[in-house]
Amino acid sequence: MTPIARFIVLIAMALLAGACGDDPRRAEEGARWLQERYLFRPFGEMGEIKRIYVSDAELIRMEVQINNQDFVDAINAQSLLVQSLIAKYACPNKASKLWEVIGEDITVRVDLKTGSEPIASAICMPEQA
Repeated sequence: MTPIARFIVLIAMALLAGACGDDPRRAEEGARWLQERYLFRPFGEMGEIKRIYVSDAELIRMEVQINNQDFVDAINAQSLLVQSLIAKYACPNKASKLWEVIGEDITVRVDLKTGSEPIASAICMPEQA
């Protein structure tokens, strides 16, 4: 391979690597941060964060188990917008240090569940500057 061809291949590889976004390990770091600092009961006795994991390189998911059937029924009776607002209650604070850990390219999603059945979900957002 000629030096020019090698140079073109190296440039192409660098461009492709840059197009893949930032370091995918940030999602893992963010999930670890949440697991160490954020396991709590956002809905008191009615619900508890059961699982925090990286779904893909740019998505951290938090599963909240809702144990009270009356609460499940009350959520299901709401519009999708209100269901999403209820799920947002489990989101990390908008000013949380988590957002510095994961940056802008990683999404945090809350999924409310009863057993394996989904109830509602929401996307968490950092504080806007």
